[in-house]
Amino acid sequence: MDAHIFRSLCIELGPALSGRRIEKIYSPAKSYWTLVLGARGGKRLLLFHPAKKDALLLLSGTKPQNPMSAPAEAMWFRKRISGRWLGQWQADWPGLRIAWELSPVPPDAPDQSRFLVLDMHAGMRLAGELEPSFGSEPSWPPLERALHDPDVWKEFPQLSPALRRRLKSQPERDVANFYASLAKQPANPIYVAYKNGTPTALHAWPQDEGQADSVQAFGSALEAAAAYGEPKFFAGLAHGESANDREAFKVRERRLRRGLERLEADRERLSRMTAQQSQAELLQAELYKHKSGPTPERITGRHPLHGEITVELNTRMSVTENMERLFQQVAKGRRGLAVVDQRRAQLGAELRGQAEGRVQASAEGKEALETKVDDRPLLSKRLRGLAVLIFTTSDGFRVLRGKNQEAGHKLLSQAASPFDLWFHAAHRPGAHVVLKRDYPAQEVPERSMREAAALAGLASGYAGEAKADVFCALVKDVRKIKGAALGLVRVEEMRQTLRVDLDPELPEKLKLALPL
Repeated sequence: MDAHIFRSLCIELGPALSGRRIEKIYSPAKSYWTLVLGARGGKRLLLFHPAKKDALLLLSGTKPQNPMSAPAEAMWFRKRISGRWLGQWQADWPGLRIAWELSPVPPDAPDQSRFLVLDMHAGMRLAGELEPSFGSEPSWPPLERALHDPDVWKEFPQLSPALRRRLKSQPERDVANFYASLAKQPANPIYVAYKNGTPTALHAWPQDEGQADSVQAFGSALEAAAAYGEPKFFAGLAHGESANDREAFKVRERRLRRGLERLEADRERLSRMTAQQSQAELLQAELYKHKSGPTPERITGRHPLHGEITVELNTRMSVTENMERLFQQVAKGRRGLAVVDQRRAQLGAELRGQAEGRVQASAEGKEALETKVDDRPLLSKRLRGLAVLIFTTSDGFRVLRGKNQEAGHKLLSQAASPFDLWFHAAHRPGAHVVLKRDYPAQEVPERSMREAAALAGLASGYAGEAKADVFCALVKDVRKIKGAALGLVRVEEMRQTLRVDLDPELPEKLKLALPL
């Protein structure tokens, strides 16, 4: 984010959050943060994604999905700042940092830090004190240096690449006045460029966008940050979850291979134990010669199958005790080998499943979907174990359909985001269908809408008919009814009703071969 956009954003965001209580801290993916802030005016969701390029900070009305268990870093912050209030704010806008003073905590709290600092590059942290210069307005170099020194930004970080380009593009008669105004007033409006309906860039000044379809000017930096950042944030979450799945996949594969290596070592040891069978049998055959007298150090004899064998003996034990000990070792080795072979087969099957990218797609484990490990992530954790069918529309949108009432119930509560689209046959029993979107404002083409509606109609009381009426709503407006049977819901706001053709071959055409 350019420093001048951040400056305008801080001027609105700082006072908007001061006086609010931190109710909860979530980390839906690595380097992605959600702060739930309460108090006046209702709850606000602060979404924060620090990054060296394209960092995001915005207020949103949509809560991101969170992992089943909170990461350790999120728990660390919860213990220290949950329940505390945001007080006065300060912004080091050239350094892309904003801080709020936190309300005091009891003396026995785990940390006494006074400030919550959001650093667009380094992330979220707590600080006992801020640098004396934090919040001070920066000094500005002479215009000539700003125009001609390529390294001027190292000393004056507010002279960002975007600003230097803007200065050089200004008419000579206007550049001095423009430069002088920078210290006095923040950038306004803020511009968002779009391509195919998706935001692609955020600017403090008008730019030649080249391939952009359109550019929208926002009089509010908060609104511009939300318009640009919300799609980026939610799309990044999906990518982060995929990356986490791929890393978990690799970790599990390494664990399986190490397990097989240990089992192989155990097998060699147990095989050596069972190999003592011939020695035990030789002692059994020679036992009549050594019923009395001291135990020799070794006995040599001929085994009917293995020829001449020499058995080393423990002289502190009788020959009979040596023989019994060998037979016990043989029996123990055989029992161990049976266990090892069973475990090896189990781990080998799991490893082959990993190599093929096979994941279970239903609770019964009757179906498996395959994915290429090298370039596609595994099935999302939220879908594993759910009895769902997965489809891809002609435009590439993922569609999920529950196979039974329990799956439909969990589909809405576990696998769907609030901004996803829900489909269900109108006025007839049927399956819950969810069309996944990447971010709240993402537009879904009419073709995909009708395909998702048809998938709902085909799994309903309309099955066998030529057409079906299908309800469509946002998932956040579909509420499960407390105490009612699984699958029964109440729709608080209907988005639309679609009348669609029912093609019995559509599910096979859209059936997913590579789960997302």
